[in-house]
Amino acid sequence: MAVEKARFSRAFFVCRMAEISTDRHNITAPIWSSQIETRSNVEIPMLAASLIGFAISVLLAVIANRQFREFERLPMQWGMSGQVNWTAPRVLVLAFIPALYTLLASVLIWAARYDPAKYTAKSVGTVLVVLIAAQILHLWMLDRHRLNQLK
Repeated sequence: MAVEKARFSRAFFVCRMAEISTDRHNITAPIWSSQIETRSNVEIPMLAASLIGFAISVLLAVIANRQFREFERLPMQWGMSGQVNWTAPRVLVLAFIPALYTLLASVLIWAARYDPAKYTAKSVGTVLVVLIAAQILHLWMLDRHRLNQLK
């Protein structure tokens, strides 16, 4: 059993080496060189865009926390009539979208490692920009709610 495993792993390694050397037209290229190029071409722009977007999202949340400090709870959902359906603690409300942004960016960057043709930096950036736009819309609605409460 152990001998078969050793033969299988050796055969896999030899096939992998042959595949990489024929793809790269360089027999002396190490195994990981093609992986490094793929990561730099796909992940670095996506990672940079995600970090910039995350910084913007956190900055918006920090500014909103200062603006809404007089409220202990803030609305999370409104009904069709404009009435507040439910509220949550201020910190939870304002931290929700940056946390969602982090989760979504992580999943999209991970997916781009396995299918770079489908998950490009442009498509991922579009999704993340829409998420920041949703955060701005939510903050605008919170501001309208605050103005109605102060009247």
